[in-house]
Amino acid sequence: MKKIASIGLTMLSIFSMAQKPVLMIPKGHSDNADKVAISGDDKYVATGGWDKSVHIWQLSTGNEIKVLDGYPAWVNSVAFSPDNRLLVSGSRKELRINDMTAGAKEIFRQAVHAENISELAFSADSKLLATASETGKRMNDEPVNEIKIWKVTGMLMQKRIEVNGNLWSLRFEKNGELLAVLYGKIVHIDPVTGTTKFTEKFGDDGGSYLSPDGNWFISTGFENGNNGLYADSLGLGSFENFGGHATVTVIDRHTKLVVHVFKGQKASIKDVGFSPDSRYITTAADNTIFIYDLEEMKKVAELNNKMSYPAGFAFSSDGKTFISGNYDGIIRVYDFLQHVVKMELGGHANIIYNMDLSPDEKSLVIQGSQGYYRDGAVQLLDLKRGAVAKNSRSSEMNFVGAFSPDSKYLVSGSFEYALTVMDASTLQALSSVEQKDVASSFAFSSDGKKMVTTNRDNDNHEMELRALPSGEVLKIIKLPYTAGSLLFAPDGRSVYVGIVKDNSTVKIDLQNGNIIQTYKHADEYSDVTGIRRLVLTKDGNTLLTGDDYGHIRWWNTATGKEIGDLYANKGRVNGMIMLPNGKQIATCGGESAFTDAEIKIIDIATRQVVKTLKGHGNSPTSLVATEDGKYLLSGSYDRTIKLWNLATAESLATMVFFNGSDWVMVDKNGRFDGTPDGMRQMYYTRGLEVLPLESSFEQFYTPSLLPRLLQGENFTPPAVDINTIKKAPTVKITYKGETRNLEVADDDQVYASSSPKALLDITASSADDVISEIRLYQNGKLITGGTRNLVVEDAGKPTDTKTLEVELTEGENILKAVALNSQRTESKPSVITVNYKPAKKEDNNLVGPTLHLLIVGVNNYKNPKYTLNYASADATAFKDAMENGSKEIFSKTSVTFLSDAQAGKDNIVAALNKVKETAAPQDMFVFYYAGHGVISDAKEFFLVPYDVLQLYGNDDALAQKGISAEQLQEFSKEIKAQKQLFILDACQSAGALNEVAASRGAAEEKAIAQLARSTGTHWLTASGSEQFASEFAQLGHGSFTYCILEALKGAADNGDSKITVKELDAYLQDKVPEITQKYKAQHNTRQAIIMETIFRSLSCINLGGMNFW
Repeated sequence: MKKIASIGLTMLSIFSMAQKPVLMIPKGHSDNADKVAISGDDKYVATGGWDKSVHIWQLSTGNEIKVLDGYPAWVNSVAFSPDNRLLVSGSRKELRINDMTAGAKEIFRQAVHAENISELAFSADSKLLATASETGKRMNDEPVNEIKIWKVTGMLMQKRIEVNGNLWSLRFEKNGELLAVLYGKIVHIDPVTGTTKFTEKFGDDGGSYLSPDGNWFISTGFENGNNGLYADSLGLGSFENFGGHATVTVIDRHTKLVVHVFKGQKASIKDVGFSPDSRYITTAADNTIFIYDLEEMKKVAELNNKMSYPAGFAFSSDGKTFISGNYDGIIRVYDFLQHVVKMELGGHANIIYNMDLSPDEKSLVIQGSQGYYRDGAVQLLDLKRGAVAKNSRSSEMNFVGAFSPDSKYLVSGSFEYALTVMDASTLQALSSVEQKDVASSFAFSSDGKKMVTTNRDNDNHEMELRALPSGEVLKIIKLPYTAGSLLFAPDGRSVYVGIVKDNSTVKIDLQNGNIIQTYKHADEYSDVTGIRRLVLTKDGNTLLTGDDYGHIRWWNTATGKEIGDLYANKGRVNGMIMLPNGKQIATCGGESAFTDAEIKIIDIATRQVVKTLKGHGNSPTSLVATEDGKYLLSGSYDRTIKLWNLATAESLATMVFFNGSDWVMVDKNGRFDGTPDGMRQMYYTRGLEVLPLESSFEQFYTPSLLPRLLQGENFTPPAVDINTIKKAPTVKITYKGETRNLEVADDDQVYASSSPKALLDITASSADDVISEIRLYQNGKLITGGTRNLVVEDAGKPTDTKTLEVELTEGENILKAVALNSQRTESKPSVITVNYKPAKKEDNNLVGPTLHLLIVGVNNYKNPKYTLNYASADATAFKDAMENGSKEIFSKTSVTFLSDAQAGKDNIVAALNKVKETAAPQDMFVFYYAGHGVISDAKEFFLVPYDVLQLYGNDDALAQKGISAEQLQEFSKEIKAQKQLFILDACQSAGALNEVAASRGAAEEKAIAQLARSTGTHWLTASGSEQFASEFAQLGHGSFTYCILEALKGAADNGDSKITVKELDAYLQDKVPEITQKYKAQHNTRQAIIMETIFRSLSCINLGGMNFW
């Protein structure tokens, strides 16, 4: 037995720093989670469920920060100690205690009862713990409960008491007395002597609950007298079974009189919760939560959750928030005052059910879902760019998917009984046919012209031979039973079919449908054993089969005889593939999510496991290997895809996918890549400390991480070791404006002011480091110029305060401060809002916003070798679109248009200086450039104005005549307009962003995202720094600008008549490669690959009748 030590708060920081950060995958519960508790300080939520685990969450953020698993059965009870130091949980027999001051470290685990531990309670001083369990005995036709009282220090049992009846709760009173609330009664127990003092009775049996103040006894049942538990035990869900509605009876505990009976709930009451002041109760029945006011005795709200059944309640200490457990495993956090769900605690990452690598290794298709039978997602990962190229969602979970051998087609089945053939590059459906049941498997002929498919129809055991891509049925072949796996024979004229029962595989002639050969293993489990995976050796002489019980068997294809057997996996063989060397197979298994988390590499000749890959938290579901045999990718129930080095059996990186196109990849050294929204959902934990992935953006963000890993890139070690990363600093904005003009909203840090300036104090602190920089953003734009003192020059102080005055724009001013420590780890932002409205009209010298357009297009260069065809046309078309769309939004539009000989460096710089001098904070600035861009020998990017005579080989001349990335970025910082968009349709234009990264020694590839984060400006670029943009005569434009113009005409609108920068970027990501592929460049090659771009929205301007955000 582990004993509880006295752990002081002084040890917390030592404990946290001793631990290594753990990448937290937001998995949530995988089954019913109906036991919930909130810590007394409102910091944490603990939830228990049928998946044999307890999850700890941050209440303020909803972050899942710890999973306690390995319980012997479902978790029946969870509770925090009143001093917030301990978390206790009970399962079948087993009690666990975790120390919350030591990162929820387990300090006690032992079987303390003979049955399920149903109830837990702490004394007010947290020194005593009561646990309860049924004994299995009955007395007077009532169950006998065993209650044990423990002294928490040392976990020494003090007393054991037995009480009869259905036990609903335990609780200690302030006077130290222990109350056992049972059906229709309360038993008072002296915890010192272990004796029953007396019993209060309240009439008929029913669900029984006692209010926190002790004044109300709540009984639940049905109008005809049947109690709610009885209704549930019969599995009956509606009131008609009992001739009446469910009832909630309110009894005055002191008088024992019924005060009120609430009716109207049509199903049995599963649970009742109380607000801390005992005025309100919440009840769970069917899929609805009812809220009742016990002071006015009326219903105040009815909250319906169509997706699941609530069960289990807990309130925050202030009563403003309550949580409910649910049968779908999602914990819902409600705003009690507004009666709305404000957060869901669950697994936001997708379970990976299937994936396949295209034979040309350009794409990886991933099929997953946030939960079984929930919305499904198909995501197509571009392995050359390391980004999701396409995604498709379905109301039903997609079930299987695979590429054709020529990589042209992708076939997918779903629970909607549809079999769909898609274009593998676009995910556009080429054909879709309805089947009799869910697709169970399919296989392709080697020429990619045909496929065989089967489904789960157990009445008609059939295999269909279909044409690609039409899906037309060419032949229907009867099978002995439903198929679980299919594999074409090398001759293309026959197919191996793994049967889902009878432990057999058959080889079938596609011409006549006859069985050529049978491969059957006979034992006592044969009738219930199915074949799930098939692999054929390269010479075609040996067939390997994987079955429901983890066995892999070797068969002679000619004779049908079994020649070997290996028990490789615990449970069903989920994945089995031939590795490129032809000498080994990789297998994974597990019939449920927890059976076997290992991947085995097996030598075919010796039938021995030669490597074991360990790292998944739950059973892997699918495997793919790269053609060079160096890497393996595995998907899993643990909601991750892992990249493995096959030579070393080492996990190199972990990928997580979310519904939609969001994803994240993190390698073993902490480098990460992903979409902005994906990165926001991922974090490390160290004990109970949360380290958001975004906070280490500057050190570890690494674009194109997956393709670079697959190419074997030898990365420079990160400047910071992720295992020793320090805590993120903290920052706080304090408003110091004139209080006579100031109004403050309740808790939202929203101020109203009539003063045009805001005086702010920004204080940053680092508990174990120093502050190196403080940044302040106004409406998303980094404030510079007069506030350059924000960069901490006297580095070395753990706390730093800066005072500055900010010029407000009329209306809303969102002011956000971020602090960075010496490791360049960012703080969680501190945000306040100041709504500025002048006190008098004459005080308002502001005019409406101005749109500043600087548009540059160069076709005819001074050096005729560099002539382009459509740069000037692109610039002109963009200017017209912007001018036409801005008339009703801006009070003024200031346009500078420079073309060809006008577009020299001096003129461009003069125009930028003009915007710098005239633009006000409320204005918008758009810079558009179409022409050449070049990366110098020194890896510095330049825009190429008209008078640059030599693109390569003369960096000094380029620096003299070109416009460098550094110059562009300095202008972007110094221009006061808070809304800025830079669009560069130029060769190697993504290189414009390299300088921001280079200034701090980070990799070039991260520059776009880092620029967006650090300056709050927005950049769209037509090509990567090693790529080129495209011009096509058929379009009359470069493909990048052509797509922008189409987007602004409405093509990027999602239906709400608004176009956000995120929507524009998504449209460009989707359409530019498609347009480029469609119109193959005939002369000037500028292949368009859109780099990662926008992390925030711009404010609204109207373009061509649309709203552009």
